Formats: sequence, structure tokens, C-alpha cells
Amino acid sequence: VFPEVRAEIHVRDVEYVPGEPVYLAEDPGFSGQSPHALEACQIIGGQIRWFDEVYVTGKTTEEIIGTVQRRPWWKDVRKLVSDPHYKDAHHSMNSVGEVWFAKAGLVARGERVRIESGIETFRTFIKPDVFSGRSPMVWSPRCRGALSELGLVPNRNGDMVPFMWEKDAEGNPTDKPDDRNAHAIKGIWYFLVEHFGYARVRPKRAEAEYVRIA
Repeated sequence: VFPEVRAEIHVRDVEYVPGEPVYLAEDPGFSGQSPHALEACQIIGGQIRWFDEVYVTGKTTEEIIGTVQRRPWWKDVRKLVSDPHYKDAHHSMNSVGEVWFAKAGLVARGERVRIESGIETFRTFIKPDVFSGRSPMVWSPRCRGALSELGLVPNRNGDMVPFMWEKDAEGNPTDKPDDRNAHAIKGIWYFLVEHFGYARVRPKRAEAEYVRIA
């Protein structure tokens, strides 16, 4: 779905910067059957830098929280944006959002976004600046789950499972996205919409300026 993502442009050795706000983007998955993706970013110099992730299957929300609370960047977390289809759903006794608030004191934000709107919003943040060639959004190589969904690396099982368009009976791509392999990607576009609004990127010198669209 995002063939414009290129390793030489969108993958950088970005690191956590202590003291700068950390933002979390989450897709909790469903009943342990699909990956629970939690991506961590900072916005440094106008660039969204995804520097770490938790991308696992078969773990509870409590276990995910315990994992991230042991990361050195936890003390700088300022916001959690979670898939609104799951954060408020009661598949067990407590919803994902309720567990985050009870265990970590974080309110799970996030609004419903049509998949087409999510794709277009995501796309605006991977378009390099026309003057500098600098992308408004980049990933660390350690974000292997997100990068596998973008088609840049195999996942941790060694499989290539990118976010793709559905195929017709003859095996040709359609114009309908198949979001079975878009867990980290969906979490990220929920974050982009919640944090910036339905946004576009306007180049300004070497950096990107994010403009909220009414």
C-alpha cells in the first residue's frame, strides 16, 4: 500500500532523547490472535521519530504495560493513542483503555478513522521534503514489526507480511486494502490524526511544518 517507503529515506538510527516527550501509538490486536503493536516516538526538530516498539502476540495488556514500564523512556511518556475499535471494548473484564488507566495512569485517546483517510494521512507524513529529501517521519531499525508491515524487512518469524491491497479471483490487486497486516501502521495513523488532525505537510526550509486542516 505504501510503495514509496524506502529504507534509505525512512529508516534511520534514531534514538530516544531523554527529557523529550514520548508518544505511544497502539493497536491492541484481538484476543491474542493478532499482534499487539505498541510504537514509541518523539518529535525532534519537526520530525516524527519512531525509535522503539513492542510487537508481540499472545500477551495481555497488563504484560505489555509491564514491558514498557521497564524501558528507559517510560518516564517521558506523555500520551497514548490506541485503536478506538478495541480500547473501549470489553473482550474481558476490563477494556484495554481501563487497564492502561488503572495500571499506568494513562488515558487511551483515539478516534475512529476511515481506512481510506488513515492511508492518506499516513501518506502525507512519509512524503519527503522536496528541497532537503528529509522525510517528516522515520523509523529505527529496531521497529521491526512496523517495518515488516511496510514491506522493508521480514517479520520476527522470517516472513514478509506487508500491508497489501486485496486481490481479485485472478490474483490482481484491487483498490481495497487488506488490513490484516497493518497493526503498527493503524496505531500510527490513529496517532497522527489525534495529534495533528487530518493533516498535510508543508515544507518549510529543511524541516516540516504540520498544519491542522479544519
